[in-house]
Order: sequence, then structure tokens, then C-alpha cells
Amino acid sequence: MNNNKTKNNLTAGGIMMAVFIIYTLAAKFFDVRNIGPQNTAVGFSTLNRFYRNVLDFNEFWYKISEFFGYLSILVAVFFVVVAVVQLIQRRSIWRVDKNIISLGFFYVVVMLWYVLFEKLIINYRPVLLDEGLEASYPSSHTVLAICIAGSAVLQFRKYFKNREKRRCAYIIVIFVGAMTVISRTLSGVHWISDIIGGIILSIAMIYFYRAVFFNIEKRQIIAQRKIKNYF
Repeated sequence: MNNNKTKNNLTAGGIMMAVFIIYTLAAKFFDVRNIGPQNTAVGFSTLNRFYRNVLDFNEFWYKISEFFGYLSILVAVFFVVVAVVQLIQRRSIWRVDKNIISLGFFYVVVMLWYVLFEKLIINYRPVLLDEGLEASYPSSHTVLAICIAGSAVLQFRKYFKNREKRRCAYIIVIFVGAMTVISRTLSGVHWISDIIGGIILSIAMIYFYRAVFFNIEKRQIIAQRKIKNYF
């Protein structure tokens, strides 16, 4: 069962990553016009111009998106604390739960995507903030929120045995992730194509992480069966 889950998620992740690559190329080269601040070029210009005319920069929603973005980071910090506590108690990184170690690598990969698109500029924000022209694609808040929430839901399966507590944890992280994306969209601090790109990349990343998570789960089940058969 878990083997099928691993393969299915790898396949879905590969498909979504291909979609993201194609979409990114389109965002860079399709319907490009100089509609951004300081006459900067923007792909999907017809769609993005319409979006900007409907939802211009809104400082209220911008601040809300920043707030929920910080809450998303707190969820990640929670799992970092779990890892540190396990490391101290078990005195070896190899005894830390494999799913937590894999989550750490997942966070690193998410950050690498951020670094990549800070250097590989697809387009700039539709508004000038304190730092002037800033990379806008894909929306980093969107990627961060969805990736943290999506991976946290899997972790809660392991660390919240009580069904009601687990359900509450699910609701909280999904709400925080959703509000981050929604408020970021309403803030007008990104082009709509940046939000869409962030969602597509996040879905691909979550599928890949699910594949890793279920593979670890499968190996643990096999190991437990071997121990039972031994005794």
C-alpha cells in the first residue's frame, strides 16, 4: 500500500514539476509587456494588468499576510524544536526520527528554491516597497505557507495520537496556510501569475515530500515486522 503511495506521489510530483517549469517559461516569455514599476517587463501581462486594476496594493492585507507568514514559520520552528529535543535526549542525529530529518532536508530545499529565484529574476513586484525593485516570482510566502502546512499535516499523523488533537492541529495549520495565500493575493504585492506559480511549485514539492514520507513509513513497518518475526 505504502509502496503504491510512494510511486503515485512521485509520479504526481514529476507531473506538477513539469507543469511548473512550462509555466515558468511562459511567465518569462509569453505576452511580455513593460507594465511593471520603472517600466519593468512582465509576462502574462494581459492577465496581470487586469488583476492589478482589480486589486491594487492593499497595506491592510499586506500586513495580514506578513502576520500569517510568521505563524507559518512558527509551525516549522515547532518541528525544529522536536528535532533538537530528540537529538539531546538520544545523543545521536541517527536516532532522531527519520521523518523529522527528512523534513529538515525538505525545508532546506524550499529555501534553495527561494535563493534560486532571488538570482533568476522572472519579474519584479507590481509595487515598490522599502527595498525598491524586488523579485516577485514565485510568491515566496505562498510557497512557504503551503509547503509548511502540507508537510506538517503528515507529521501530525505521527506525533498526535489523539484524534481530536490531531484534527485541531490539521485545522490550525491549514487555516494558517490558506490565510497566508489568500491575504498575499489580496494584498496586491505580487502579480497573480506569481501566486499561481507559487501554488504549482508548492504542490509539486508536497507530492515529492509525501513520496519520501511514505517510503520512510514503509521501511519502518517492514523493520517492525522483522523484529516481531524474530521474537
